[in-house]
Amino acid sequence: MPTYTSSNCKDTIKELVKINMRAHVQATRHMVFRILDSLLTRYRSILQELGPEFIKGYISLAEGEKDPRNLLIAFALDRVLLLEFDVKAFAEQFYDITFCYFPITFKAPVNDPYGVTGPDLVSALKQCLCASPILGPLGMPLFVEKLNAGTPPTKVCLMYL
Repeated sequence: MPTYTSSNCKDTIKELVKINMRAHVQATRHMVFRILDSLLTRYRSILQELGPEFIKGYISLAEGEKDPRNLLIAFALDRVLLLEFDVKAFAEQFYDITFCYFPITFKAPVNDPYGVTGPDLVSALKQCLCASPILGPLGMPLFVEKLNAGTPPTKVCLMYL
């Protein structure tokens, strides 16, 4: 994208964050996540400059995603944002959009053409949850609750976090 500038990136993000993801099919949501991933890869410093405006918009886009293909991208984006952006003011929102998936119980259908597996999602979520200490104080009560009342597979999953 040699003619795509930082100004274009800002404009693109301002329009992307207006999208009501719940009103769109999986393929459209997937494209939005892929665009975000591309912009985050190529224009990270520009997105960091946008600060809270970008973070709020991203959270609204990621909130409530259910498709495993999209979640793999969202977890990777979450991880980068938690590691490289100032998201302290958004700790609760990041907790809400990540911890709601714990524990992952996804099992791919037989002959799944997409190739997303439960272990793929578990690994991606684990990397996300462990990316920043800001999630610790919010996540510990959930972990303790799951250790005390969770199923054996959930307890094993906790031990590997």
